[in-house]
Amino acid sequence: MAITARDHARELADLFARSGIEAAVVWDDQRSAWGLRVTEPADGRLHMCLWLRDDRWTWVPGCAWGADAGDYPAVVRFATAWVTEHRIAL
Repeated sequence: MAITARDHARELADLFARSGIEAAVVWDDQRSAWGLRVTEPADGRLHMCLWLRDDRWTWVPGCAWGADAGDYPAVVRFATAWVTEHRIAL
């Protein structure tokens, strides 16, 4: 059975949870994509969303960062760096 975008998002959410970072699986009708909403632990109002479309993770339009669907370490590194930068700023 092929792994779906939703499955990838769930697996990533589990990896983040093990690191103590909240990540919720989300669906966006406008993007027609599954994604993750990663929340900054020091301030729950701050969050980022990562989207999986066409077997590729992206962050925001125009951002040069991206990772293949199964490249979980790259996604975790990117989001963890974002969380760490915001934690230091707070």
